[in-house]
Amino acid sequence: MSLTTKIYINLHSIYQLTFKQLLDLNSSKSKNMNNSLIKSVALGLGIASLFAIQHLFGLNPEQLATEGESERPRSVQEELFGPDLDESFFYSIGPRFGGIKKSAIMQANKLEDLLDPDFTANIKSYERIELRSVDQDGKFSTEALVSEDGILNEQQLNYLRELPYGSNINFKVDCYEYYQNTSKATFNTFTPYLTIIPEQQASPKEGIEAFIKQIRIANYPNVAGLSRDDLRPAKLFLTINEEGLLNEITLDKGTGYPQVDLKLIDLLKKSENEWYPARNAEGKALSQTLVFFFGLPGC
Repeated sequence: MSLTTKIYINLHSIYQLTFKQLLDLNSSKSKNMNNSLIKSVALGLGIASLFAIQHLFGLNPEQLATEGESERPRSVQEELFGPDLDESFFYSIGPRFGGIKKSAIMQANKLEDLLDPDFTANIKSYERIELRSVDQDGKFSTEALVSEDGILNEQQLNYLRELPYGSNINFKVDCYEYYQNTSKATFNTFTPYLTIIPEQQASPKEGIEAFIKQIRIANYPNVAGLSRDDLRPAKLFLTINEEGLLNEITLDKGTGYPQVDLKLIDLLKKSENEWYPARNAEGKALSQTLVFFFGLPGC
């Protein structure tokens, strides 16, 4: 609630209280007072409060009414971005974790070749590196391959190069990192997750942004009015084959609203012929499974 609205409400409350007290005074203690005079005083207070708001703050009663409505409980589509489009119902398409191209893995000789510079910019030295494969939920699916000297060893590099597209991996990196752009280094551990992706990922023919907007608009009637308290992060898997056909949709985790999940799957099925296939470094078409995240972020 804005400061202006709060001032208005306080002034209006004073007006209402004064009006009530004057009427009580008229009925119980001073029956001889002129009733018209009392009402005129109360009315004058009310007009004065409205005049102060309108002329000092440039706010009219219609604007005040609109601001007052903002205090009511809002549905999920209104909570963050307004009632016109359900921007707070999250949609995203991509690999399970941050994407790393197969070609980058084949050429990599050190950890910096694989990670985003944001991870490595302030690293002074690496002490230990663990490498594991993980499943779609981020749970470890293999034993760790370990480098004790902070340098990717041949066992780790060969393992990475043999992994197929769509594999998920995790690094656990112990290091000394410069503290807040100073010369002081402190010990730290970070654990980036990556998914191995083709050189060109499968994508909707109209582009991901336009595709998500189309899904968002079509799905709006199904999510309008949903309670954010009951909504959950959700994801499903979309497999686009070598011909660019969306030939498999698998729900992994739902929103908590089964009817919403089913409606979304129906909408996605209608796009089965509207995809470009993934391609490797040689331009060969590949099948790729993408993750479609929806509901709340964080799945």
